[in-house]
Amino acid sequence: MNSKQIMDLLFEMDTTANYSATADTFKSGDPEKEVKKVAVTMFPSYNVIKDAVSWGADLIVTHEPIYYNHYDSTSHLLENPVYLKKSKLIEESGVVICRLHDHMHHAKLDRIALGEMEYLGLPYRHVANHYYAVNRFELETEITSGELLDRIKEVLGVKFARLVGSPDNKVKTIAACFGTPGHIVDEINEDSVDIVLAGESDEWSTCEYIRDMSDMGFNKSMIVMGHCGSERAGMMYIEKFLRETLKDTDIEFKYLECEEPYSK
Repeated sequence: MNSKQIMDLLFEMDTTANYSATADTFKSGDPEKEVKKVAVTMFPSYNVIKDAVSWGADLIVTHEPIYYNHYDSTSHLLENPVYLKKSKLIEESGVVICRLHDHMHHAKLDRIALGEMEYLGLPYRHVANHYYAVNRFELETEITSGELLDRIKEVLGVKFARLVGSPDNKVKTIAACFGTPGHIVDEINEDSVDIVLAGESDEWSTCEYIRDMSDMGFNKSMIVMGHCGSERAGMMYIEKFLRETLKDTDIEFKYLECEEPYSK
């Protein structure tokens, strides 16, 4: 089985959107290359790529870009020493790297959001998907926002998650704005939404708005999980999916942790 066949399998999660200008393309290597080892990651950091090459990966499936912009444009980086060192590692290794982003988020039940909720381990049902990469979930059992924050840190391992609003606010309906899809304020203004789980948010505007809502007695909160922290479990879900779907092959699969970008 080659890299293209594996990615075609993953791309089947959504076939409805227009992918004529997608980020989900091969970034390096030969897509026809036979695969024995597949590494899956959230961010293809320099260390992740080194680890993948050391492990002997033939294919790296990554959610986010290699070169710090959505379409991996490199024309402005050709003399940049960071780009030169990273691209040299990739080129010399011959590893195939392909992006898996748009197909995941275009799926009717966003696969990143699905992975996050599955690994969070709280019984739920999916109730809405009004915007691209924004999903609502209703918990089976109500908890507090403080309890949810603790669970995100302990179960999902998000070390730097932060809560906006009272830790005593009740949580039944979650708006999942994992990554940076926008629409945080649209979602928190909905009467049915108790909390937004966000990857990234403007601290000077959105955080202040939601803090005021909570201080005024509205049952509204937000947990900022960081970009990696809010989407990592979605890619762990993909590694598990590949391992289970292709269990009858001799291909090995491994999730490579990129870690949150903060050192302390």
